[in-house]
Amino acid sequence: MVAVSWSFFETNLHTTATAIFDDEPETRDRFEQVRSMQTRLNVVQTGVEAKMIEPHRGRFIALLKEARDCQQMRDRIIHGSWSGTGDDPINKPQSDSVFNWLKPRHPYEWKLDFGKIKAVALRIDKLCSNWLDVITADVPPADFILLNNAIKLKLKP
Repeated sequence: MVAVSWSFFETNLHTTATAIFDDEPETRDRFEQVRSMQTRLNVVQTGVEAKMIEPHRGRFIALLKEARDCQQMRDRIIHGSWSGTGDDPINKPQSDSVFNWLKPRHPYEWKLDFGKIKAVALRIDKLCSNWLDVITADVPPADFILLNNAIKLKLKP
């Protein structure tokens, strides 16, 4: 549930970045090429701050903060038992902190149970719902509009 909800958020973030940077192929390509979610969120936030009109800019910035919080919780659930400390360089072929089956480290900072995992999944789901609400806010009634075009309606002319 956590992984599926997060994948949906990543799709919404990608759609948003594509719309914001439609006229900046270099920035759009940089977003596409980075693996780090924090870097991707930073790229989108920079675009939102520079190109989006109010009140949508403020709403997206608040959602980006929530996305950072959700990402931290998601990573601790999905990667907590085997990932590094977060300080491991990507280009280092052998990380000292990778999960070792012979000496596993305690993977979680909180007592993880089904209820807490479900709460994180629902929080990510709410993030996705709110993200779509902001994208579709103030969109003129129509039979059909692409999310990409709905986002472009919120950008400065």
